Amino acid sequence: MACWLGPVLVAVIVCVVDAEWGYDVIGLTYEEDLDAKLADWEHGMVDFYIEECGHCMRLAPEFDTAAEELLGLVTLGKIDCSESKQKCRDQGVYGYPTIKMYHYGKAVATYEGPKKAGYIVRFAKRMIGPTSVQLNSRADFKNFTEDYDAGIVGFFPDGRTVMGYYLGWERSAFAEWLRIAEVLRQQYRVAHTFAPDLLATQGGEEAVVLFRPQRLANIYEETAIRYPTKNYTLPKIRNFIKKNIKGLCPQLSQDNKDDLMKDDLLMAFYDVDWENKTKVTQYWRNRILKVMKIFWEKGEKIGCTIADYREFDLEMYMFHLRFKRGAPLVGIRTANKTRHTMTEKLTPEGFALENFVEEYFAKKKRAARIKLGIPVYKPKGVQEVVSKTFNEIVNDPRRDVLIQFCVPLHEECNRLEPKYRELAWKVANDPNVLIARMDAITYKVPKLYEARSFPTIYLVPKRKKRSPKVYLGRLETRNMLEFLQNEVTRKPLIVRKKKKPKPPKSKKKEVPTEGLGRAEKKVTQISAEDR
Repeated sequence: MACWLGPVLVAVIVCVVDAEWGYDVIGLTYEEDLDAKLADWEHGMVDFYIEECGHCMRLAPEFDTAAEELLGLVTLGKIDCSESKQKCRDQGVYGYPTIKMYHYGKAVATYEGPKKAGYIVRFAKRMIGPTSVQLNSRADFKNFTEDYDAGIVGFFPDGRTVMGYYLGWERSAFAEWLRIAEVLRQQYRVAHTFAPDLLATQGGEEAVVLFRPQRLANIYEETAIRYPTKNYTLPKIRNFIKKNIKGLCPQLSQDNKDDLMKDDLLMAFYDVDWENKTKVTQYWRNRILKVMKIFWEKGEKIGCTIADYREFDLEMYMFHLRFKRGAPLVGIRTANKTRHTMTEKLTPEGFALENFVEEYFAKKKRAARIKLGIPVYKPKGVQEVVSKTFNEIVNDPRRDVLIQFCVPLHEECNRLEPKYRELAWKVANDPNVLIARMDAITYKVPKLYEARSFPTIYLVPKRKKRSPKVYLGRLETRNMLEFLQNEVTRKPLIVRKKKKPKPPKSKKKEVPTEGLGRAEKKVTQISAEDR
């Protein structure tokens, strides 16, 4: 009877002890021989924490969930560093929580991703697998490249160098690849191939290719990006991956949000579901890409991302957005954490989104001009031009520009000022003509424009920016207007005229009615109107 109860009692005690950590997480202490304990684990992962740490408390249930999924593959443990911080520092732990991966007692990697079970599991599986997965067939290649996450593949035409690497006969490109892959696999999925039919896709040449997830494929960019050289170094390949892995409009995740939010970022929140709603998810992403491509081609700098409303509900709250079924909700988060919310509904045509982004850049440029002391564009008056804005305003290919070079306090310039303003008023309704002025003393006049006396006026046609025409007529509004009517590129010039003032209304003659009765007042008013 005692022999039968013994194991039962021991089992109960073990369950009680482990209940504090979760059934699949082993509690460790420095009182026991920690190094010897870790040396028994083929693949181990340890969470170093302290009791009063809020982040550590939030990690605990996620770590327990990861332990359940990794049961039989990786041994997970926890150790409280509250009373033995120095011993934890000996393990390379300086912040909490810290998760380290061990292989027979040797620390092989530190986990730096999001503190979520799914990410921890994917990291652990990458680390216990081969340094670089070998792809032997098209089926292997398809399975690897159609995964949910991006992957990087090395194509090596001569498999004999592999044996040379393992036997120490020579240093090969593949040998260098394995050394790099040992580090890359901590963050990315890594593979290689020697198969001739797969090498044929790269012209039979040695190559390293980054494959973005197929679910993010679109007509605006390639899904496969080839590493430009055969100089394989870890910093260069890592920078290559970091630069290209995101694509034009990636999905926001806990893993990439810090990197994406370093710059101005357009964020679209909706029901992102690649498993059950693939077509709808891709449809809205393509609509957003179509609009953003317009601004990228203009050279505007702004990122773009789609985000699942369930995962980023707090970020939506910061935009004052509440999720509704249907079209995505859109906002722009700047690098300095200011937010702009799109109030109009996003439509498939994208007009509202285009107007929203256009307005955002207009406000941004206006704020930058004010900060630098640069005059803001005045379409209805005389536009002040400075050195920094000369090329943008005067060489604008959309309109003819009449530019006056003047000197402050100069007698002729002062006499011209009201006439020049009147000219600007008269042509203000013509979108193809702009009246501008530049202080030739404060700012440097470009060599193309000779200004030996002041004021000097040039007309710069929109199609002949390198051939400005000097105005030599009288400095009167009527004469300058005639010059424009004859010389502008697009005729006729739209000129507005001053409205003639309306004649004042005649006041009715008031007749005194004080002291009269009601009937007498009425008769008096009628007779006054007749007069």
